[in-house]
Amino acid sequence: MTTILVLGAGFVAGPLVRYFLEIPDISVRIADVELPKARALAGSHPRARAFALDLRSEEAVKREIAGANLVVSLVPYAFHPVVARHCIAAAATW
Repeated sequence: MTTILVLGAGFVAGPLVRYFLEIPDISVRIADVELPKARALAGSHPRARAFALDLRSEEAVKREIAGANLVVSLVPYAFHPVVARHCIAAAATW
């Protein structure tokens, strides 16, 4: 099963998460600093998992990215360098 990590549970994330969950062999992990937002997107779908993630925690970001096959960053632009750095590091281990 392919695991997709969606960072950010704002307005744009909803259609993307719904699209991914229409594909049978995909699980979606939805991370947001505000857990209720992530939970609202995951709903009760069996292949969706919501959790809180503070992108200021480099170790937490690294751990979550390492467990994903694809990362979609829908967070404020200031966090993109952190996300990109950990994605590149994770890809180097494949």
